[in-house]
Amino acid sequence: MLRGRIWKYTPNPLKYTPCETMTIRKIRLYPDPILRQKCRPVDLQEIETAYIQDLVNDMVKTMYHFEGTVGLAACQVGEPVRIFVMDSTAKTTRDRLKVLINPTINAQSQWKYSREGCLSFPDYIVTVKRARKMILSWHTPAGEQVEEDLRDFEAIIAQHEFDHLEGILFLDRIKNINTDLIIRSHQPEQAVITD
Repeated sequence: MLRGRIWKYTPNPLKYTPCETMTIRKIRLYPDPILRQKCRPVDLQEIETAYIQDLVNDMVKTMYHFEGTVGLAACQVGEPVRIFVMDSTAKTTRDRLKVLINPTINAQSQWKYSREGCLSFPDYIVTVKRARKMILSWHTPAGEQVEEDLRDFEAIIAQHEFDHLEGILFLDRIKNINTDLIIRSHQPEQAVITD
């Protein structure tokens, strides 16, 4: 059972209510070695612990704190566990929050190129190839197993964050450093993904 501090889980979307005890965590910047580390799975019994629940709460608050950010992986706040948070509507209504614990990609299809930003690389935008459709499964903060088809923007966000859990950075996905790496002008609307 959830500790009941801020989370009230509904199948989709997860509703978020800020809480005074939540902390905005420091973002780890490249070349911090934790960004290259493959994150460890979270034991199912561990999901309901204060450590995981507080981490999830802090990650959500941290993601929403940085304007234009739509996703955040646990390793980006210094915790090498297989958790990421995402909200494809973070720039507007904030009503598509997903907290993914131990996510697994079950299928991907219809590849396309997209521009992405990353909080761990604040000065760059890159062009990478991503699947437009995917089937992803994960556990929620309530310990429930979920499988969902993600498409377009949500699929791209999930792939970017999943890469973080594997120790893969978006720089690893670019084909040509001369054409696929762009120096950011610090205007969030220029990037498709900012995590």
